[in-house]
Amino acid sequence: MADRAWPVLSLLGVDEACVSAQTVVAPSTYAAVALFALTLIPITALYEFASPSGYGRFASRSLPSWLSVSARVGWWLLELPCSLVFVAALLYHHMSSSSSSSLSAASIFLAVQFLVHYAYRGWLFPYLIRPHADSRFSLVIALGGWLVTVPHALLSAWWVLAVGPSCGHVALEGASGVRLILGGLLYAVGLALLVWHDALLRSLRPANADATNAKGKAVARYSIPRGGLFEYVTSAQYLCELVAWLGFALLQGSPNGLYILLVSTFNLVPRAVRTHAWYLQTFPDYPKDRRSILPFLC
Repeated sequence: MADRAWPVLSLLGVDEACVSAQTVVAPSTYAAVALFALTLIPITALYEFASPSGYGRFASRSLPSWLSVSARVGWWLLELPCSLVFVAALLYHHMSSSSSSSLSAASIFLAVQFLVHYAYRGWLFPYLIRPHADSRFSLVIALGGWLVTVPHALLSAWWVLAVGPSCGHVALEGASGVRLILGGLLYAVGLALLVWHDALLRSLRPANADATNAKGKAVARYSIPRGGLFEYVTSAQYLCELVAWLGFALLQGSPNGLYILLVSTFNLVPRAVRTHAWYLQTFPDYPKDRRSILPFLC
C-alpha cells in the first residue's frame, strides 16, 4: 500500500532511493504516513465544503457536556500533538545510540521555526483567546484533528532530522539556501500578521467576554472586525495563516509543507466564505465591499 506514495513523492523531489539513504525512519513507514497525509487533503476538502467544523460561531449548542470542553482546552488539545510528537521525535533521535550525526544549521533553523509556530498556535493562542462563558469545543473536533496534526508533526520531524538532508532539500547552499531565505521571510511576515490580526479579534471582546457595559447592558456577542486587513476581507486571520503556511511550504520544500498548506486551504477558505455570509446576514451595516478572504477577489 505504501508503495503507491512513491510516484507522488517523486514528483515532489523525494524518491525511495534518497529516503533509503537515511536511518531515522524506514522508507516504508515514511511513505505510509505521507500517503495517509496526502489522502486527508481531498477528505478535508469534501468535509469542509459539506459543513464547517464545529467550533467558534459554528459550534453546536446542543453538545452533551461529556463530549465537549472549554474553548481554551479544545484549541490546546487540537494542536497538542504538534508540540509533543515533534519534540519526542527530536529527543528520541538525540538519545538514540545509532544517531551519531549532529543536525545541520539548516535543520536546526527548520526545527526552531516549527517549535516557534506551535509555541504560539498550540500554547499562547489558546491561553490568550477570550471565549464566552458558554463557548464549548467539541472533543470530536479536538481529538479528531489529531488525524491531521500527528502526521504533520511526524513528517516535519523526519524531514528535519534526516529525509530532507538525505534528499538534498535542507541545506544553506545553492537553491535550497535561497528557498530557505525566501520561505523564511514569507513565513515570518505571515506569522507576524497572524499574531496581529488575532489580537485585533480579541480586542472586540472585553477580558470577560460576557461582561456588561457601564449602563448594565450586555456587550454584544459579536462585533464587526476593524483595522488591518479586516478592512478588506472578513477572515483576515485566515489569510494571514495561509500566507504563513505558504512560507512554511517554501521553507521546507517537503511533501509535508504542501500537505499542511493544502489541508489548511481546504479548511479555511470554505469557512471564510461561510463566515462572510454570516456577517452579511447578521449585520445590516456590514461593509459590502469586503471580500471573504482574498482582497478585491473573493
